[in-house]
Amino acid sequence: MKIFKCLFVSSILFFAMANLKAGETRIQTLGYEANFYVQDDNNVWYFPSTLPNHRSLVIAESEYPYGELWSGGVHVPVNQNLTLAVYLMNNTQFVTYSDTKFRVPLYNNPIRTEIYPGMDTDEASHQFTVIGGLRMNNMDLGLQVTSFNSKLTYVDPNDTDNNFEDKLSTISAAGGISFKANEKTRFDGTIFYETSSFKHLEYANYTYGDTAQWKQPYGYSTYGVGARMFYVLNPKAILVPFLSYMSGGQGYQWLVKSLTTTGGISTHKDKQTLYALGIAADLIPYANNLVTLAAGLFNWTYTYETTLLSGTAPVPAKETWRALPFLSIGLESGITKWLDSRFSFYELLETWILEDPVTTTILDKGRLTGSSYSANFGLAFHVGRFDIDTLIDMDGAADFLHNGPYILSGKEYNGLFSKISIKYNFK
Repeated sequence: MKIFKCLFVSSILFFAMANLKAGETRIQTLGYEANFYVQDDNNVWYFPSTLPNHRSLVIAESEYPYGELWSGGVHVPVNQNLTLAVYLMNNTQFVTYSDTKFRVPLYNNPIRTEIYPGMDTDEASHQFTVIGGLRMNNMDLGLQVTSFNSKLTYVDPNDTDNNFEDKLSTISAAGGISFKANEKTRFDGTIFYETSSFKHLEYANYTYGDTAQWKQPYGYSTYGVGARMFYVLNPKAILVPFLSYMSGGQGYQWLVKSLTTTGGISTHKDKQTLYALGIAADLIPYANNLVTLAAGLFNWTYTYETTLLSGTAPVPAKETWRALPFLSIGLESGITKWLDSRFSFYELLETWILEDPVTTTILDKGRLTGSSYSANFGLAFHVGRFDIDTLIDMDGAADFLHNGPYILSGKEYNGLFSKISIKYNFK
């Protein structure tokens, strides 16, 4: 169950790209999947056509307790209508089913984790994210491109039979459009595509050496769409219906015939589908106060597809996760001119359905229902042209709010803030 939940968490966003997206600290403290219904500069990761609304910014973000992640970017107004954003980060992307981890460590050669301890053997490192936004008379257009790439070559001066080359890569692209249908209605929409590749080449014939490449990618692509609409009911209330859909897979094809006996696997592909549908309300009861309310449905399914060299493959397993409904509440309140407080909490009424094959044609079926809860709390500091957003650590024994400093509680923690985002407006 936990394995499938990890798969879900990695793909819950229809942009299955960066784990850390610069400037997301505020959004994370305002509700469950708040990027769909709260206007913020972090929206550019979901809806690149919103970039013209967030010009002249330098953004840096750091997250420590759950991995030493950092990211940073700049939004440059090229001219009156064109905005260009460039982001760099130390994030990585898993390339599932690459044979790097199985082949590189087999021979006493340096591996990725020795050269770069922060990256696993089946991860590609982030190279760049570029986002462009163009403001036109009646609409805004946006384009986003992200690249992850890693290449490892090994040369043994004493034995060239040990030489190899290994490549991992992921590239994604998203295009979006935003427009105002009338004075009360604004629409944002996005389409998304991502593909990954892996290739490991040996320069010698090792044991099963009827080919230098053992596996190649198969069905390795993901596409998605997302949309939202802001409808102004009155000066203090905005309704935001939203939806998203994502479908994709990742798999491999065996190329080494001597490794595949009769009935062996020829191709294998994991397949995932995610859709979300919800409605939110952004309320402004008083000046400098924002209340977010959201409810909706998230549904995720996983299965796989296998073909054999001969014979019939067994009926595949299937996993389904559903949150129906999810309920979220968030609050942002200005305490002083230089300090804001934020908090949010949400509940997911979850259903897990697991179907496993007991024979080649029959599945058993398990069903689990329950609820999960989460809460976030943060502070924002405004100093001149700087905005500093923070997420306060509220995780278990590291929870500073409940445990207090070490000298009083004896509880160790990595710091008060688990995530910090710094923004500078140079307009």
